[in-house]
This record gives sequence, structure tokens and C-alpha cells, in this order.
Amino acid sequence: MSLRSGQYNGEHISKDPTQSEMATTETLLDHLKRLYWEAAEREICSMIMAFKEISTYHPEAIACEEDNELLDGENYGKIFDLWSPKLPWSTLSFIDPAIYQRAKEAAKDHFAVTLKHRRARYFLQSSGFLDVDISHDYTDPFLPTYYQSCCVEVLPDTTGPDQILRVVYCRGCFLAIRSVVYYECQEGCKDEQVRTWDILLKHELIRVSNSVNFPSERTSKRIGYENAIGEKLSGDLAPVRLCGMCVSDPEAYLPCSRSHLKKISVPRRHPNRKVRKFQQKLDRINDKAIHENDVQLMIDTAVSVFAEIARIFPAGPAHCALMFGPLVIENGVPNTHAGALITTRPIPCLSYSRATSLLYKSEDLISGRPMTSALIFFENETSHQRRLQPSPRAVEDRGFLASIKQVYGGAFSGYREELHQKEKTVIDLLVKVSESLTLDPFKSVTVNRKALHSAADVVLEALQELIGDGVDTHLERLSAKLLQRETVLRWNARSNSCQDFTNSLLRNDFTGLYPEANQGHIVDTEATAPRECPWARYLFCFKDRIDPPQVYRNNTQHRSIIWQFYETSRNNLDLIEFTERTLEQVPADKSTSWEILLQRPMLASAKSCTAEALPKSTIVDALWELPRDTMSLLQTQLLRRRERLSSPQGYALTKEEWILNRLRVLQQLDIFACLAGGMGLAWLAEFEQYPEDLEELIFPHSDMYGTMHASERIKVVQLGPVKVARIYGRQLRMWKQVGSAMARDGYLRKFLDMIQDITGQRWH
Repeated sequence: MSLRSGQYNGEHISKDPTQSEMATTETLLDHLKRLYWEAAEREICSMIMAFKEISTYHPEAIACEEDNELLDGENYGKIFDLWSPKLPWSTLSFIDPAIYQRAKEAAKDHFAVTLKHRRARYFLQSSGFLDVDISHDYTDPFLPTYYQSCCVEVLPDTTGPDQILRVVYCRGCFLAIRSVVYYECQEGCKDEQVRTWDILLKHELIRVSNSVNFPSERTSKRIGYENAIGEKLSGDLAPVRLCGMCVSDPEAYLPCSRSHLKKISVPRRHPNRKVRKFQQKLDRINDKAIHENDVQLMIDTAVSVFAEIARIFPAGPAHCALMFGPLVIENGVPNTHAGALITTRPIPCLSYSRATSLLYKSEDLISGRPMTSALIFFENETSHQRRLQPSPRAVEDRGFLASIKQVYGGAFSGYREELHQKEKTVIDLLVKVSESLTLDPFKSVTVNRKALHSAADVVLEALQELIGDGVDTHLERLSAKLLQRETVLRWNARSNSCQDFTNSLLRNDFTGLYPEANQGHIVDTEATAPRECPWARYLFCFKDRIDPPQVYRNNTQHRSIIWQFYETSRNNLDLIEFTERTLEQVPADKSTSWEILLQRPMLASAKSCTAEALPKSTIVDALWELPRDTMSLLQTQLLRRRERLSSPQGYALTKEEWILNRLRVLQQLDIFACLAGGMGLAWLAEFEQYPEDLEELIFPHSDMYGTMHASERIKVVQLGPVKVARIYGRQLRMWKQVGSAMARDGYLRKFLDMIQDITGQRWH
């Protein structure tokens, strides 16, 4: 999928490819390091401001933070045993049960620190400096009938045969809202923007303006009706409404306020038959508008009818990008010379105040928007050389749909005992500079920005000492991948979409659930030094590529919310909204881990977070039921803009409620990190003590183990050089169904190839 049109306006990106330099391993690596650490500095500035904000509003621990028994849970023990290396012909771990107790003790020791130390660690963990994610962005629809039909309302004071249906428009982007969720003003603010409206009057679709002075697009005998409707529309202006993407932009709903807006949920299939027929007419008009010609429409319609979208694009109709820490690499972006764009993500939302003018060092002289560095990496069409072009760009909200965790680096989880003191140094410095920094509102933005970044530089220097070698190893891997001829940069929907490009940057480097150790790396002390380590350091790898469609696999994890997010028409809902929508269909007496992870941060007050509200064990059980889902939900929560969060009643959170929400989300992340770090520390200690056992062990593979449920079991059998695994406790699809669907997709692709050869039309 290519990125949504308008997501990058390209006004600050030079369209002249001659203003570039030839890419080499050294130059590309230098640019990647510069972008990475510039972004890390900005995120540390955000952490400092968030720490000061939380210390001001909640200087004392909330109820959850006072409970030191939060690390108990049954699912953690199940996952610990499930992920442990196995001996052939055994379903049991080779690790002695005492190792599990060592992991629990290490986690509790890491968790039991002072409140300031723990909260500073919250923020440092939130950036995932050594994590690899796949981000999903909004994109334009390209297949007919896939997206939600336009939302429709009945015009007030119209009933019976004179009932008038009107399309619901977004005040921000001025487009018809095509989602099951939107936001509507409840305080009387009206959308006074002059526009044409698609309405249905007496079974006829006509287009009129909400201004009587604006001429109608139709000239017919019904002009009298249209003028009358125009007068009706001018008198009954619609309330301000916003789609999910525009609600993140405060300027989109001026003069309205986010506090006026309420989240509105609509059924995917409207119960009124008249409304459904109106929506079908609008869909046909929209389908023709977004396609080049009738032949292209026919091809895309065949795709949408005969094949599920997930079988063609594994992640569904969404733009995907690879995210390493704060660094984002993607293709399919306009104005990049048909190459890849390397930039930085929006800063995670940690504090209630945006304060973007303090976080970014430069601004656009014309628009006044903050500017950030970016890099275009492309291949010259004539010389076929790969080239670099630095291109600063204005900071914009990407509108993330989800951030799917692929690799968990384990920074500040305590899994490497030799780095405990360096981790403590970074955390102590963050506390120190946050408490000593004073931003004077009577001084200029430039003065306050300089003071903030000077404080962040102190923390950044210690952070580079802690994780600098690990970051270099990951960036060296990425630069080598980008320079390989096998890595195609140019976007192509069939052979190299943004999802294929993302997979090519992940493939073959993260095959193990955790890096496989051997005797040489454990016994040789020089080989275990950070700079000599031959692999990119990480704690867990959940997946080394985007999940393949279920049709090609018989071990699909149906209980995963990520799998459902990929396989279902999600109607531009982000992962959090999609999960909330899914929970509405779950019986009230059947609680899920998603409900605990989403509802616990939304509790009304700090006192609600008690043992009476939620049993202690449910938090750990929820976090470790499906660890990859857990980390993806938490990371997506942190990347969402503040305006997208709503109370259970649908209204915006107050400042105090929002800060409590951040505290609880960050605490869940810290609990997971402490237990994950204890698991990694216990394994490494065992490997160092008994290196002779390493050659006999079967290490877990990320493709199978990374998405396993805590209730499942697996048995590995080694037949010579071949390892055969059997999963117990998972519902599998029948081979007959899988084979039938694969055959159908094979015939479909042959049909598309034939159509393309005959018509010369490109299928996208």
C-alpha cells in the first residue's frame, strides 16, 4: 500500500535528484546515526517534561504503585516454561524449576526501587530504544466495497415521504466519514463550511449546497426542490463532526473544542433499508472517482469479490513502515524519487501539554511548523547508483493505526546484569535534571528550549554509553540491508509494496525467539563484549515479518487481536478502537486480557486501582497471556494523540484523568519489562553456568513461539537434521479448506495477469 495522499505534502522535499550524494556504507550509517540520536534527544526532552508534570499532579504513589505483589501471575510461569529451550523428544524445559524462581526474584529486585526511580524508568522504557516495530498508517481506499460505507443521517424535521438523508462530513478534511466511529460536538457548535451535500430526496440522489447563494450542480425541473433544500440546509447546519484522523489536530475543529466532542459509534450495517440503498449509490460514485477508468474498476472489483484483501496484502489495506526505536524507514511515499524515506516518528505522547516549540530546534519560516530531519534514499534510474538526499520536512501527525511489536530489545528491563549500574546512572540523571530544570514562562521560547535540550544532553550522553553499541549494531544491519541489490526500493503494489519492503528489512536476521547462544559466545569473554557481539542484541523476537495470511498457514493464532486486526475489515479504526469494538461483541461474563489492558487505565480515579477493583494476579495474567499483543497494545497507546482518548462515556479525558491514564499504561509496560528482564537474566545465567548443554538444546523459533498463547503447549521432535513441532491447544483449520483457498488465489492471480496483459492496465 502507498501512503495516504496528503499525508506527506512534500513541500519541503526537493524534487531535484541531482542534489544528492552517492550512498556508501559509511555515509548511510552516519546519516542513520544522526537521525536516530537527534530523535532520541527530542524524546528525552519529552520525558523530562512528562516527569515534571506527573511529579506536580501526583507526587505520591497511586494505589497500584504501592502494591509490591503485582508481579504474581500464573501465565508468566506458563510462558516461561513454553519459551525455554527444549531437549529433543520432550515437551518440558531443560531448565530446573529453581531457575524460574531466580527469574521471579530478579524481576522483584528490579521492580522494588524508589518511586522517582521507577517513574523515570517508565519513561525510558516507553521509547523502546532497541525495539523493532511495524507501524500502520491511514491510507486511501483502493478496492471497492472494502471500506465502510459513508455515514448517513436523517435531516432534522423530515419524516415520511419527505424524509431527507444527508451524508455525514468531517469538518477537518471535508470528506465523507467512512468509519464506524467519529466524533460529534454536543455543545451546539455548527459546521458552517460551505460545501455541496449528497442527499437523497424521494428516492433520487441529488447534490445541493448548504448555502442558498451557491448554485446547484444540477439544472432540471427539480431546481425548485433543490433551492428549498438549500434553504433547509442553511437553516439546519450540521454539528461539527470529525473523523478519527482529524480529531488529533486541534486546529481541525476550531472554534469548537475537544471537550465538546463525543465519540459516536455506528453499526457497520445500517438497520434502515432506505439508508443502505443510499449508501450503495454513494459507494458506486466513490468507486468510479478513485479509479483511472472502467477497466481498472473492473479489475479491482474482481479482486475485492473473489479474494480476501488479507491474502493479497497480509496487513490489510494499510501503509506499513519499519520502526527501529524512533527511526522510521518506508517506501511508497510521494516525492521521494521512487525510493525510500528515512525519517523519525512523532514523539510518544507522554505529557498532557504538547509544547512542540520546545522539543524541536527549528521551525519553518513560512508556516511556523516545527521542522525535523529526513533522508531520501533512492536509486538513480540511469546509473543505478543508490544515492542519499537530506530533505528536512515539517512535523506532521502520521495518524498511526497501530504499532505492532516485532522485536523487544529489553532496554531498562535489567536482563543484562553487567549493565545494571549504567542503567541506574541514566535513570538517576533523568530524575536529577527533571527536578533541577525550571522553565520560565516569562522568558522566550528560545531560552527555554536551550535550557531543556541542555538538560537532555546530559541524559543522552549516558544513554549513548549504555545502548550505543547495540544501536550501532542494529543500524549497521539496516544500512547493509538497504544497500543490497536484493532490497528493491521502488514501490510496486504487486511485487514490492510497502509491506514487502518492510519484510525485506526484517527477514533472516531475527529468526530466533531470542538470539541463539553457543559455547563460543558464552565461554569466550571477548566475544561477549558488546562491540564484538555478532548479532543485533535483543531480548525477544515475536515475529520476523508481517503475519502471513491465515490461508497459507495451518497454525494461525486466532485468539490474537493482531491477527483479527489484519484479517478483518477494520474501517480505519486504530488498534485500540478496533479492540474496544471487538470487546463489545464479547459476552459480559467472559472477560479477556484485552479488556483488562484497555479498561484498567480508564478507571475513574486513582483509588479505583485497588485489589478490590482488579485482583493482583489478573494484571500479570493479562500481560503474559499473549505477550506480543500486550506490547503492541501498550506501544500503540503511547503513540496515540491525546485527543483520541475518550472516557467510557465517549468524552475527552480531563487533565488529571489523562495523567492517571499515562501512569497506568506506563506501569503496565514496566511490569512486563521487569518480568521479561528477569526471564532473560535467568536464562543467560544458566547458559554461562552450563555452556556444554547448549549444543544439545533446541532454541525456540520466533515464527512459531512468538505468537503462542499461555494455555498452549508444544512438542518438538528432532529427526536427524529436521525439527518437527506440534502445537497442542490451538484450533487449526482443515487442510481441505486451506488447499481450496490457496487454489482459488492461484487462479485469481492468473486471471489478473491475463487481464493486465490484454488491457495493459496496472493492477494496484
